[in-house]
Amino acid sequence: MKAHAQNRLIPAYQGFSLIELVVSIIILSLIAVAISNFLGRSVLGFTKSTNNISALSKLRYIDRRLAKELRLVNHDGAGSYDVVSMSNNTFEFTDTSGANNVTISYNGVDTLNITYTNPAASGDLGREVTAFNFNYFKSDGVSTPVPVDGTDLVFVEYNITVTENDASYTARSRVMLRDLK
Repeated sequence: MKAHAQNRLIPAYQGFSLIELVVSIIILSLIAVAISNFLGRSVLGFTKSTNNISALSKLRYIDRRLAKELRLVNHDGAGSYDVVSMSNNTFEFTDTSGANNVTISYNGVDTLNITYTNPAASGDLGREVTAFNFNYFKSDGVSTPVPVDGTDLVFVEYNITVTENDASYTARSRVMLRDLK
């Protein structure tokens, strides 16, 4: 009799039923999808932030370097600057040493170049430049086709757009040329 009483206390099966197993798999699948979406969005956010920082860093470098170079345009002391040529995409001038011509030019595609004559050197100011142009202003601040000799030139303005992947930033700066003589 004792053996028969013990059988009633032990269930006939052990483990999970098929329904319990399917429900567990569905719940774990939903949790895995939620975690993968969270991680995917985090990686996408990191990538976008990295692209933005890179584009802004390039734009900041180009802007500061251009302003520094443009402040070195040589003034002859008689009211004009030693400007060799001026156009929408190119500005060439003699720097304050009087022995070096500097040319800043945009190739119209993606590169902003700078060239020196003494010592002879050239290089890229920046890549991923998708738009660039110069504007020239007289002392009264009016944009005008300035004479090529630089007689009435006081301000040089430039507009830059830098794009890296899907991050695009634009800057506009106006530099007042120095009268160092």
